[in-house]
Amino acid sequence: FLFWLVTFIGGRIHGNYDHTRNVISQLGTVGTKGEIFIATSFIVLSFFSLAFSIGFYKASKQLNISTTPALLSFIMPVAFLWASIFPLGNEFHGLLGSSPLLVIVGAIVGYFYWKQKV
Repeated sequence: FLFWLVTFIGGRIHGNYDHTRNVISQLGTVGTKGEIFIATSFIVLSFFSLAFSIGFYKASKQLNISTTPALLSFIMPVAFLWASIFPLGNEFHGLLGSSPLLVIVGAIVGYFYWKQKV
């Protein structure tokens, strides 16, 4: 929920942003009106995501289910922090590539591993 809230507020601050055509990285591009807001918000989101991933990992261990999806979820706090430190326009911004897709892979892996436990 917070991610989408930040995205929509960032779009309003940006002014000329189309949520259906533009990438989210454009909201925090170096030199834009929303750069500081997006960077600060993504730092906060990275801490919330980290807390979620830690809880997810601990719960998976406690329930004796595969921790693979929980481990893959740790890419999101890294991605949020990375985007806040290296916004679009910075030469390092694209180095993480599409690594947040690992979260989707984690969900798929979880479905197959946990299906047997339920």
